[in-house]
Amino acid sequence: MKLLVVVALAGLVTTGALAQSATPSHPDSVLRSTLVRIESDLQADGYHPVRVASRAGGRFQGRELLLRGDTIVVIDRSSERAIAIADIDSVWVRRDAGRDLGLIFGGACAFIGGVFGGVIATGPDSGSGSPLPAIATGATFGGAICGAAGWLLGSVIQTWRLYYPPEMESST
Repeated sequence: MKLLVVVALAGLVTTGALAQSATPSHPDSVLRSTLVRIESDLQADGYHPVRVASRAGGRFQGRELLLRGDTIVVIDRSSERAIAIADIDSVWVRRDAGRDLGLIFGGACAFIGGVFGGVIATGPDSGSGSPLPAIATGATFGGAICGAAGWLLGSVIQTWRLYYPPEMESST
């Protein structure tokens, strides 16, 4: 009899433990909050394209995203595509990190090269007084030209950041 009571209590304890387990957030709510955040970012910035992939409609992109009930509308220059939120597999936003990195590294590299070129151009045998004007000229023109070239090269590199589905963190 005591064994039967212990087994019954053990069954109740495990059932109660299962009722209190943590449930993951609903994918629809995660996607909806992600889309709201992207929509507000695009309205504030207005430059970065968004790409949506779907099992039903394939992959398409645009520069504007509108949430309308259970659907989203992705607007490009000449087209609008509406898709149900339930059909969305992934959402990507393009970030132009390449432009900034190209500008910084191209400009810094050319600046250093311009300084060395200015120092070499005004050697001790040249007879001029101060090497500072040549250094400043070399650094300015080198930095401007190579910085602009780095910015253009960086704008060719398109980097897309995955917003949905979010990357899963390891549980270890």
